[in-house]
Amino acid sequence: MKRKSRGQSLVEFALIFPVLMALLFGAIDLGYYVFIWSEVQFSARRSAEQATKLQPRELRQPTGYHNVAYIGTDPCLEAIFSEAQRSGYINGDTRVDPADVFLTFHATSGTVAARTDANSKFVGQVIQVRVHKEVTPLTPLTTWMMGGRDFKFNATSRRTIVANGPSYTMRGPNGENYNTCTK
Repeated sequence: MKRKSRGQSLVEFALIFPVLMALLFGAIDLGYYVFIWSEVQFSARRSAEQATKLQPRELRQPTGYHNVAYIGTDPCLEAIFSEAQRSGYINGDTRVDPADVFLTFHATSGTVAARTDANSKFVGQVIQVRVHKEVTPLTPLTTWMMGGRDFKFNATSRRTIVANGPSYTMRGPNGENYNTCTK
């Protein structure tokens, strides 16, 4: 009789084990994605706060500013991207890259500013920072359930500009160009 009950327990465990593993992996993945969502939100908020004080020197596109090729020429943009990257991350897949950050200037009514010159930013105007991050699933179970697709996280933060950063043509007391993004 004892042998029969031991076999029954083994069969019951074999039936329950996949369900337990699915719940365990689901809980791990859920915690992972809540963490990433939180960090993407934090990244957008910190970038927007930085952008309200030190906007990019020139708005080069009327629909948004996210070209990482300008990082070396615009120290204000570098400061905004470094604030975006200060959020926590687990691995390289979860770190916010400068290519994930999009900046847009808005008029006070919420429409995109029509002027695209260096003077289109002014105190009281709204700047929007959007962070778009794609992350691959953590566990094989989620990869299988999602069909191999990545999770996409978007966070948007809008702030009112409180101080104009230096203009691109601002000169120092001896006529030199400023290379830093400070007033």
